[in-house]
Amino acid sequence: MSLNVSINKNQSESPSSVLRRFTKKMQEWGGLNKSRSKRYAERSLSYYKMKKEALKKIKNNETRLADIKMGKYFNQPTTGKKK
Repeated sequence: MSLNVSINKNQSESPSSVLRRFTKKMQEWGGLNKSRSKRYAERSLSYYKMKKEALKKIKNNETRLADIKMGKYFNQPTTGKKK
């Protein structure tokens, strides 16, 4: 996004008033707010990636259930302090 704001200092103008005019122009332009809002925005996952993750979860669940049937996992209650 390019910056399209330009301010020229008048001869009798103080630096603080130039800064004030610049900030006002920036707010009117609105590009800074757009870029700040996009800064931490997260993209949603594509259909392909959601499908891939769902299939991975199903596969992992099936292998876990098969391992439980084979006796590789033991269901132990987790009560008390962890060691």
